[in-house]
Amino acid sequence: MIIQNCWLKTDILPSTSDDNISDMDSNYTEDIEESNFEALEYIFNNLPEVAEVQEYLQQLDSSIPIEDHLSDEQIVNLIQFEEMECENKDTLRLQAKPHNKRKT
Repeated sequence: MIIQNCWLKTDILPSTSDDNISDMDSNYTEDIEESNFEALEYIFNNLPEVAEVQEYLQQLDSSIPIEDHLSDEQIVNLIQFEEMECENKDTLRLQAKPHNKRKT
């Protein structure tokens, strides 16, 4: 107790009583509760409408339309056909280029 009194006189320890400490604790708790309330209020004010949320969730569940269900063989044939078309276009382009022959 003697050391504590010395530290209080030299301002090493704060000169607050137990009542002041409990007041500070309650003020801190009130501040936290108020900031939590403000955060919740902000969240509620910025939530989308229930109907919009339901519509969005229904869109997620809907199926995506596709043209056909292709088998592996059909996919391979499709790719081979596209490759052949590209090769044919390249060949036609080469044939269509004029050949520059030198006149001698």
